[in-house]
Amino acid sequence: MHKLDEVKVETRLTSAIGLTDGKKIYDEACKRILSDKMILAWIMKECVEEYAEVTVEDIAKYYIEGKPDVGNVEVVTGKTIHGLPTEEIGLTEGKIFYDIRYRAVAPKQDTVMELIINVEAQNKYNPGYPLIKRAVVYDGHMISSQYGVEFDKMDYNKVKKVYSIWICRNVPARLANSITCYEISERNIVGNITEKKENYDLLSVVMVYLGKAREEQESDVLNLLNRLLSETYELGRN
Repeated sequence: MHKLDEVKVETRLTSAIGLTDGKKIYDEACKRILSDKMILAWIMKECVEEYAEVTVEDIAKYYIEGKPDVGNVEVVTGKTIHGLPTEEIGLTEGKIFYDIRYRAVAPKQDTVMELIINVEAQNKYNPGYPLIKRAVVYDGHMISSQYGVEFDKMDYNKVKKVYSIWICRNVPARLANSITCYEISERNIVGNITEKKENYDLLSVVMVYLGKAREEQESDVLNLLNRLLSETYELGRN
């Protein structure tokens, strides 16, 4: 296991805060910090099962493709980066910008699989609706937006699996310092069949609920994010 001290927290915090101003300091700093490939690698190591056996360094160096798109940069619908629209049109909210969205590859036996990953920083746990529902909608957008971009002519073999990972602060005590994944599973109603998991395992939502960094914390990524985002918040208040 690699030590969290190897992550240059202070340097990244200073850089992120220096690039933002006004009332949006905290939100923009969070996005910039979380879009750092090494930070994303720590998140993927614990939150994305496809990387459980891959080192953090290798994830950052070999498996994250290109530069993650940070959603505060407006991109016209239809314009693509690596074939991905970075802006979606919502039913009631107008334009929706993903905080962070990027493409990654993951090891799979003798080949690799492609993933589309969205990471969201959420400072308000209860915005008036369950965040999990919003996360599922984001996953749905990432699936549907692949049609005509990632594949056409009904070639659904090319659908990429998507992840929406939500980093939440200020959560109820019962949720603090926990990580939960929600995904599609197989349940036989009549009969007993087994489908290849890769044919239905196409979207996952991961809720990361922060609390306070603790020495005895079992999760490296929780300690890292607790420290990073709490320090960013304090800097943003100054």
